[in-house]
Amino acid sequence: MGLATSVSWPSLEASDTPDAAASHVAAAPLGNFGMEALCDAFEAMVAILGALGPALMIQVRNDANNLRKLRAAMAAAGPECTTVRQLLECEVAAGMHTRGPVQTSEEGDATERTGGAILSDPSAAISLLWLTRSLQFTLELANHLHTRVKNIEAEGGSGAISGLMGDEHLLVDADGEFAAELARELPQSLSADAIRHAYNMVIRPYHSWLLRKTFDMIASQVPDFQTCCNLLGAGLGEADRDEQILSDMGFFYREGQPICADITALFAELQLEDLRRV
Repeated sequence: MGLATSVSWPSLEASDTPDAAASHVAAAPLGNFGMEALCDAFEAMVAILGALGPALMIQVRNDANNLRKLRAAMAAAGPECTTVRQLLECEVAAGMHTRGPVQTSEEGDATERTGGAILSDPSAAISLLWLTRSLQFTLELANHLHTRVKNIEAEGGSGAISGLMGDEHLLVDADGEFAAELARELPQSLSADAIRHAYNMVIRPYHSWLLRKTFDMIASQVPDFQTCCNLLGAGLGEADRDEQILSDMGFFYREGQPICADITALFAELQLEDLRRV
């Protein structure tokens, strides 16, 4: 079992399909799951990001710090605030935050979001908001890698994935020539592209110019795809490690996405989404 399948997710009602799970999240009371289980999932997320090497160490440190602040806020709130909803509503009732709705406007192909809340820091709300963003980043990273590699396998046949793993003689171009250069470049570009995709989708809108430039430099230092598999699959047998890690990535995304959707919808309901950049 790899790191991605070691995550113990908070319990949402079981369902047979991802669509059914998403429907349940929309219909059920939002945030109606335990904070302790959610913190355990966040800790596993930090371990996953930490296993990818020094390129993501800044994010790992921030997540670990937010997790400590979240646990401190849980302790201060007392035993009556055991679910996500209870904890956030406790802070709202105490007047800790300036709440506000988020307005969206369309401008060309872009959607602009304005308004929102001003959350106190430290607080459970601000820590949970950033940890949820980091979890969504990790889910997008896993899903992008899983989808890209599966698409390459489908287009190139059974030998394509071996080509991605460095067996250059198995990856050929349309004319039958050995694509050695492509085989060398793809593993690096796969992981770097996945990191950039996840960052642009989730974190970039909330980062200042300086942090954006910093992350752009970091993304080029992410390990290649084979190294990512080795790091995430420590302890797995070499023969089936790569396929197991890909399977784990798909499972990780399917299980984690409903949790992120639930928390995001709860923040919107309580008007606690803080759009300010850091």
